[in-house]
Amino acid sequence: MIQWPPGMSYYTEALMDACRRVGFEPDYVVSRVQRAAPSPE
Repeated sequence: MIQWPPGMSYYTEALMDACRRVGFEPDYVVSRVQRAAPSPE
């Protein structure tokens, strides 16, 4: 999952919380630019 930094998107926070409530910790990468994929590591 690609997401904005914590606190920047209500939708992302709600989605992450829903996953955690059912016992699933999603893998994610933080992208600071909207609509942009993160750079490869």
